[in-house]
Amino acid sequence: MRLQWPISFSKQIDREVQFNVTNENELLRALFKWVTQGFPLSGDDKKALIEAGFMGNANVFGIISKILVLAKEIPVKLYDKQPNGDLEEVTGNEPLLKLLERPNQFQSWRSFIEELYMFYLTTGDAMAYFRPFDSGNDKGKIDKNGLIIMPSQYVKAISGGWKRPIDHYILDMDNEEELYPENVIHIKTPNPEYAGGKQLMGLSPLKVAAKKINMLNASDSFVTKNYQRGLPPGILTMLDKTGDSGKKEKVELDRMWTKKYSSESGSNKGGKPIIGTGNMQWTKMGFDTFRDLMILEMNQEGARALCTIYGVSSRYFANDTVGVTYNNFREDKAAAYTARIIPDLNDICEEITWRIAKKYKESYVVKIDTSDIDELQENKKDKAVWLGMGVNNRSFSRNEFRIGLGSDAREEEEFDDPNQNSLFYMPPDEPTDDQVDKYLKSIKTNIYDED
Repeated sequence: MRLQWPISFSKQIDREVQFNVTNENELLRALFKWVTQGFPLSGDDKKALIEAGFMGNANVFGIISKILVLAKEIPVKLYDKQPNGDLEEVTGNEPLLKLLERPNQFQSWRSFIEELYMFYLTTGDAMAYFRPFDSGNDKGKIDKNGLIIMPSQYVKAISGGWKRPIDHYILDMDNEEELYPENVIHIKTPNPEYAGGKQLMGLSPLKVAAKKINMLNASDSFVTKNYQRGLPPGILTMLDKTGDSGKKEKVELDRMWTKKYSSESGSNKGGKPIIGTGNMQWTKMGFDTFRDLMILEMNQEGARALCTIYGVSSRYFANDTVGVTYNNFREDKAAAYTARIIPDLNDICEEITWRIAKKYKESYVVKIDTSDIDELQENKKDKAVWLGMGVNNRSFSRNEFRIGLGSDAREEEEFDDPNQNSLFYMPPDEPTDDQVDKYLKSIKTNIYDED
């Protein structure tokens, strides 16, 4: 199956075009038409999007894989939110903590979040099924099967009307199964397509990138075919003594091509000579090398476009060598965390908090811990100094200071009122790391001063 571009000419226009082009341009037009015929990326078929867009394209697979590697290394923690807003980490033998460490019998948290996030980045939907106990001391808690990831490309959302937007889900693999939304965690990307209830499921980034992926897949296929053929496009003719191609020469030419494409075709046999009789002539057509068709440039430009769709830098995620330095390499990695990975994981953790954690204890909160990500710590120190100056001159409240550094707000009223800020000692214009670290550790205190 190939994606046919919806381009057509009237017969009159087509005749005029054919009349005005040269033989070489005619060939190049045919080659371009061949290149633009890609793999079947149907926008509404998420199975095809994954097969041809993720598993069938090296650029897409590489970009998403790098995002997943960074995401799965961020640990998740369980906190108990105190009345004053502080978060205390939960440790010990808490059942929910064990569930987070091992979401199901087959996966650790790292494996679970990597697969769940993969579906989110490819289909636009991250989905997991769970079944709570209906009665007894464990009512509301998750049974021993834990959280089971649902392959979202096989899932449909069925609406129950405006009073119940999602009545149930249908998981259609070997057999159709109805799953109720009360037992499904569903995080989706925004989808503006409301026709037929499509907004109930996420918009796949691969659908947005379908034309780019088609182009990349087609160029890869084009190069592969030419390597297997072992020679550039051209015309082989056989001439008699007078320089014309006669009937005898045509028979010999047909024999040679039949031998070439039957017994000597394929990449492992490319380059074998053809032994024939008579005067042969080879007329090259179109181009000398793949560079003439800008295959490499097309591939790099497609990779950049894919990185733009996923909101990450092509320098780090697509091996783009333009303007690469050590510093901007780290900056690109930090930007991927702050602009893509952390917001996505926060959405997942928030859904787990409301759908599962609060069934164990109302004050439980599930959050990721980014304190060990080296690329983010320098930015956090600079931000602490900047926000601290705002607190000192009463431009920011202390809760704004806390939220700006990733901590939760406190519930005391004075923390929301900049006029009630307690003055604290500000380090000089270029504070040392020790001074900044001290401020970061004192975020939970009322007054920030130096002892």
